[in-house]
Amino acid sequence: MCQINDVAVVNAGQSPSSFDCNVEGKGIPFFQGNADFGYKYPRISSWTTNPTKIARRNDILMSVRAPVGEINFADTECCIGRGLCAITPKSRVTLNFLYYMLISSMPRLLRFQQGSTFLAVNRGNIDMHFIPLPPLPEQRKIAEILSTVDEAIEKTDAIIQETQQLKKGLMRKLFTEGVGHTRFKETKIGRIPEEWELKPLGSLGDFFKGTSIAASEIVENGLPCIRYGDIYVQYESDNVVTHFSAFISRDTAEHSRRIYEGDILFAGTGETQEDIGKCVAYTITEEAYAGGDLIVFRPQIERQLNSVFLSYCMSCGEVLKAKSRIGQGLSIFHIYSKNLKTLCVPLPSVSEQNKIAGIISGFDIKIKAEQTYKSELGQLKKGLMQVLLTGKVRVKV
Repeated sequence: MCQINDVAVVNAGQSPSSFDCNVEGKGIPFFQGNADFGYKYPRISSWTTNPTKIARRNDILMSVRAPVGEINFADTECCIGRGLCAITPKSRVTLNFLYYMLISSMPRLLRFQQGSTFLAVNRGNIDMHFIPLPPLPEQRKIAEILSTVDEAIEKTDAIIQETQQLKKGLMRKLFTEGVGHTRFKETKIGRIPEEWELKPLGSLGDFFKGTSIAASEIVENGLPCIRYGDIYVQYESDNVVTHFSAFISRDTAEHSRRIYEGDILFAGTGETQEDIGKCVAYTITEEAYAGGDLIVFRPQIERQLNSVFLSYCMSCGEVLKAKSRIGQGLSIFHIYSKNLKTLCVPLPSVSEQNKIAGIISGFDIKIKAEQTYKSELGQLKKGLMQVLLTGKVRVKV
């Protein structure tokens, strides 16, 4: 066991004057705190011509103000503000090993947080922090193993981002050009195929308001209940309901609004105007109920609408912009059925709706699979750190 100051030099940050900072790339990069951090390296958004405290390339950057303990590498010489410190390893410890050891031992360091408004740790807390230190050859091997998992996580993350960009571009194309069309017309939401119709949502089905469900009415086992927050959190990367996180009793259900297969669920409340009215399609037959601030849209049966197609359509292009404009509020935004009824959506034939929904769903399946794999890699990394960085499992060098 040794203290951090035995194996590294800790350099506390100091912010330069705002007059010396710019966003035009003049001077050297300036990082104020963990808001600039990425997965492993910070993102440059500010520069300074008069740096106060400088971190060297390959220093470890650590946030010392709330949230405390986020860690990145400096991939270039930079200026660090009061929200960060730079840690430079000495000869007794390798850079990558110290990086992983700091991440692993962070829960112990966080016990030293102080402050009433903003929690923080000081240089002394970090200097005196104890870490276990194996021989240098073993440090290198441990860091090599963990770096391999990190590389796999970064590659998977890159695949997810690339697939999301491809999906976004494809959606714009499909909802303006359709599949196989050559003739187009201009409408209030832009260009669409000549054969498509433009219909207000209110003419395609009916709207219902969810029923407010108190926290005391949520039970461990019962009938599934979907609340507006689930639309943003549970189904953030999907346009369909995939699982349930809350349940209610049969007695509560009798006074609640039931959801049926084919319904579209809108979040009636949100934190930003851009996200307001996020919606998902309910494509399963399981009995479920809508909580408060959830708006249920039920397409008319005779229309034979594909609810997945409609949910994608309302998350893209001019329709998304129009939906954002009808949101109301300042700090909290709301959207109402009366406004959603006026929202115009492009409507191809049922067969083309099915085809478009299937194409886009394929991208979502790919994204979901990669996100699951990334989560599994994260669990693997966590497990390896617990045994390798404590010596419970020794590596052969």
